Amino acid sequence: MRIDTLLDTLADAIASNATLSAWATTTYGKAHKVFINMDQHAPPEASDAPFVVIYKQSKTEGQGVDPRSHGIGVRCAVNDSTKATPTHTNQTEYNGGSRLETMRRYTRNAVTGASMGNCTVDSIATEYGPLENFPWFVCDMSITILEDALIGVDPFE
Repeated sequence: MRIDTLLDTLADAIASNATLSAWATTTYGKAHKVFINMDQHAPPEASDAPFVVIYKQSKTEGQGVDPRSHGIGVRCAVNDSTKATPTHTNQTEYNGGSRLETMRRYTRNAVTGASMGNCTVDSIATEYGPLENFPWFVCDMSITILEDALIGVDPFE
């Protein structure tokens, strides 16, 4: 499978995920947005949140490579400065952290549930953004997708 086809398949799965859309609408009053790639000089704004950015990270291919490996990056972001009701009087919790994790799980489920032919999700590593970005809560998933080599298919495709 071409990496662009894989990217489009996953972006469609995330954009059309009913659970993610319902959560975003209930939590933020609007559906989530999905960006395929992103302009670092003009990134999505607070009004675009919650959003997902999906982009290519890496690809390993060749005649001696079986299975082939595709690296896909998926960024989830919420802009949320609201506070949760504290359990203790000396405790403060901002909703953005837990809401980001909910969004990440729903996005991951959309990816792992997508129909990718002979490709399978091998691993997902997640890194969370720094607190200095408040009120932005961001995480990046690095998703490794393996594709079995098929007879008659170009190993460099």
